[in-house]
Amino acid sequence: MRACARALVVLATCASPLFATVTVTSPKIGQTVNSPVSFVATAATSTCSKGVASMGVYVAYVKIYVVKGATMHTALAIAPGTHHIVVEEWDYCGGATLTPVDLTVAGVAVKSPVAGKTFSSPVTYLATAVTTC
Repeated sequence: MRACARALVVLATCASPLFATVTVTSPKIGQTVNSPVSFVATAATSTCSKGVASMGVYVAYVKIYVVKGATMHTALAIAPGTHHIVVEEWDYCGGATLTPVDLTVAGVAVKSPVAGKTFSSPVTYLATAVTTC
């Protein structure tokens, strides 16, 4: 039993790591930014010899942008407020890796009244504002 345990340890320590990476250089985690938000990112994979097929951006778990290749440089309109954003890469072998980037987008977000609806007086306004100051 001990020889088997040693063999497992040797196997685990001798295995080379396989991984993919998504490096987001803009925006920075926790940053407060203005919209449109500049996204700059690169991806690499050592798990797929065919390479990275595409990259995408999710805001609140909804995919809003996809680009082919292993680099991304785009500006995306994102509503004011605090957001959970994920930048993900997909490789040609079916693998995927992601990097979360939580941030705050400055501006005013009007929650009520809803645009295009008719209201009677008095109208209650509900809005939040975030600044980069």
